[in-house]
Amino acid sequence: MNGMKLLSICASISLTLMAGTCGKKTEDVPPVQSGVTMKVDGVSWSGQVIAQMIDSETLVVNAINASASSQETVGIVIEKVNKTGSYPIKVRTGNGFLFSRNAVIYSGDADGQVEVTAINTAGGKTVPKGTFRATCLSKTGAKVVITDGKF
Repeated sequence: MNGMKLLSICASISLTLMAGTCGKKTEDVPPVQSGVTMKVDGVSWSGQVIAQMIDSETLVVNAINASASSQETVGIVIEKVNKTGSYPIKVRTGNGFLFSRNAVIYSGDADGQVEVTAINTAGGKTVPKGTFRATCLSKTGAKVVITDGKF
């Protein structure tokens, strides 16, 4: 999946979720983990969940580290998720992983894995939990290694 396409999907979902939850009661909004955690090149990272759902068998996880001065975000899109299990992040699978820092996008399409460990339904929404890892490259070839990811 093209990095810009994935970023566009994650941004659209984030805006839709933010707009869609305005005015809703707390019990109408699906519960999600309070954040996404991972290590970026061995350094602990945590972010606030913007999206964490499965809709039409497409898993979407999007989080932002609002306290980072480098404006860091992570986005995961995995297609055909209908059960727990392992899902590869590779070119031409329809699955994608993005990490951005200082407006530089690092794509994890070359090597990565998402493990969906639980799928729960709350308020009519399907909410996944799981782990992930990815090796991400920027367009210039700079590399970021993501390990120990949890959502």
